[in-house]
Amino acid sequence: TLRLRPPLSRTVSVRLSQVVLPLLRSIGCIPVHRGLEFSRKHITWKASLERLLAGQCLLVFPEDPDFPPDPATGVRKFMHGVLWLADVYYRAAGQSLPYYLAAVHPSRRMMVRPPLLLSPVNFTAERNKAFWAGLMEQTIIEMLHELSAQDNPGENHEQYTPEPSAR
Repeated sequence: TLRLRPPLSRTVSVRLSQVVLPLLRSIGCIPVHRGLEFSRKHITWKASLERLLAGQCLLVFPEDPDFPPDPATGVRKFMHGVLWLADVYYRAAGQSLPYYLAAVHPSRRMMVRPPLLLSPVNFTAERNKAFWAGLMEQTIIEMLHELSAQDNPGENHEQYTPEPSAR
């Protein structure tokens, strides 16, 4: 957050968007539309599904920017909207969608878990999309703790705190 006051904040955001948005489009980013308007969300899901069906991968950051970061890990609550892709992918491809959970530590090391294969079969009343999003979030947190423990063996890593540049 730049924490600029109007009207300077608007001027800076407009100028930044003139540079950043074309850059993001040029590297193939898919815009995420939030809110209640289904037709705009559908644009994101459709573009994502097309990429997946073409054999491409998606890098998704499911953290909800409206929630504060966890003080111990810096991880924010995960949104479960990305799990709708498991439903539509299964209907289109007839197979489960692999989700590879990855954590990047401030030490610039990374950990990736084997894929979590999800399809509509996984989503029950007890284990709904919110459950799976929470499980993914908790797994990422555990991975960050593991990476921190590798940096400092023998220390208590319950209060893992990322460096400010990690967010």
